Order: sequence, then structure tokens, then C-alpha cells
Amino acid sequence: MTTTLADATRHQRLKAATRAVHDVLDRRIMAGDIFASREHFARFLRVQYRFHRDIDPLYANPAFEALLPDLPQRRRLGRIAHDLGDLG
Repeated sequence: MTTTLADATRHQRLKAATRAVHDVLDRRIMAGDIFASREHFARFLRVQYRFHRDIDPLYANPAFEALLPDLPQRRRLGRIAHDLGDLG
């Protein structure tokens, strides 16, 4: 992924603006003790899969791709599906 100065600045602003929300979300996720057992982790992956399945069409949106040229490479749905398959 190539990053220009403008992209880095935009990234830094977005990260700063959403830090509190991400921190709350991270604490909630970790409160579920997702690494305590295989079942907990599988449940976490199922939630992630449903989320990414629902937003996956956005990765092909030309307007978003114009803003983030590497957006298609950021897709996670396939990797999450693979992880779920590995868990059985």
C-alpha cells in the first residue's frame, strides 16, 4: 500500500476523530474474552463475517475507490471466511 502525505494526514485525522469510539468497541469485544476458547473465537469470527458480508459491496463502490485507491485490497471477507473454514 502506498501512502502519500495527504493520505497519512487524512488517516491521522480520521484515527484521532474516531479513537474514543474504537477504544469503547475494542473494550467491548475484549470483554467477550474472544481468545478464551475456540468457541468464543468462532463466535467472534461469525460476527465479523456477518459484518464484513454486509459491507463488502462498498469495497467495489467507484466513489469510495476514488477516495481510497487501495480499497479493494483491504477486503477482509475472504480471509474471515477462510478462518471460519479452518475452525470447522
